[in-house]
Amino acid sequence: MEKIKWAAIQPLTGGMYIGAQEAIGHQAEWILSYDGLDSIKVKDDKIVSAGNEYNLRQWLKKRNIDVPYYQIKERDMFCPMTTDLNPKIQRDGVDELPDYSDIDLVVAVPVCSGLSMSTTAKDDVKQSRNCNMEWIAYYTLNVIKPKVYCFENAPTLVGGRGNEIRASLEKLALDTGYSVLYYKTDTLLHDNCQRRPRTFVIFTKWQGNEPQLPPKFEYETNTKSIQECLESISKDATQQTEVKPQPKGYILIDYIKSKLGDEWYTKFDGSLFEFIIKNKLFDDFVEYTKNSDYPDDIKVKNIKYVEHVNYKLSIGMNYYGDDPLLFQTSYPSIQFKTIGNLIHYSGERFLTVREYLKLMGLPDDFELYGSRSDYVKIGQNVPVKTAKFIVDNIIRTIDNWDEFREIGRNVSYQNNMSKKDLPISS
Repeated sequence: MEKIKWAAIQPLTGGMYIGAQEAIGHQAEWILSYDGLDSIKVKDDKIVSAGNEYNLRQWLKKRNIDVPYYQIKERDMFCPMTTDLNPKIQRDGVDELPDYSDIDLVVAVPVCSGLSMSTTAKDDVKQSRNCNMEWIAYYTLNVIKPKVYCFENAPTLVGGRGNEIRASLEKLALDTGYSVLYYKTDTLLHDNCQRRPRTFVIFTKWQGNEPQLPPKFEYETNTKSIQECLESISKDATQQTEVKPQPKGYILIDYIKSKLGDEWYTKFDGSLFEFIIKNKLFDDFVEYTKNSDYPDDIKVKNIKYVEHVNYKLSIGMNYYGDDPLLFQTSYPSIQFKTIGNLIHYSGERFLTVREYLKLMGLPDDFELYGSRSDYVKIGQNVPVKTAKFIVDNIIRTIDNWDEFREIGRNVSYQNNMSKKDLPISS
């Protein structure tokens, strides 16, 4: 295998970058991102806030790895889609373009909140988020022109909610001479214990002048238990401090212990609040909270929350809370609603910062900078082993370029969860 030249665009927290590096065996030629994603805020000589990519850049620096880092200036990453192919790009404050020549692979992590199932944003805001995905693809295929361009996004990209953006991406592919493979998978199937459905989009350059079927990827089913995953963390790993949840988490655990005893955790695989709902214990829980030793302001907030949930359920509505969650088989997707609310499988405590990082497969020496509000950046990420699996398949494509050639259509879809290979366009 000849040395693959690869690069990363907007890698965010770094899982996609690290997974690609592990698959390829060497660092990227360069990283291109938006201005500010590596910025920090300091107060009293302490970092109180850090951009996603500050974490990745510090990890590279710690390992004495110097990857040229370029930034797109004076352009909002959420601005409306544009055909501008000449954005202002700088390296260390000086106007300079990366070397785009002979790049085999570009990997990217566009913002997925425009298609996120958990977002509460309005439609115009969602669309502005999708523009980040669309413009990066537009720039990459028109300017860099790699053999393969791969990015990760939400699972709904291959559903009805993704129709509009998918149509735009497929037109772009046809216009620039690329085929498109949508590969839907779940990180649970890639040696992990986190249930995180995702879509990977892989653009492959045509070898001729006619549309060609994208190379087919392998399927994988390789899961890992929660216990195996968390116990693999080195004792010397940093940031093994508990991520404290909202105070109601502790009150709820105390209450359930009072009902079920010390072995309470063996009876759960999901939301602890479901115990209140299922057994209709709202009033009993409120009374317990009133008589607890917690501060009065915490009691008031807790009771208001319980009464709010009870009211919504009484009128036939659902609630979407940030309740404590305890799982014995696999954790749910790590995102803003779950970070800080996952309980260790032993039932003795909440997860640590390091354990959340481990659920993304990040190395034991990878650190997260900033304060509690920065923890959400753990979820703005691609699990390392899932990224490595995808890039391993891309390498197979690049190494056997001549084998993948079937004229007639240029879009296909694979679902690693159902193990189905279905064309969705022609």
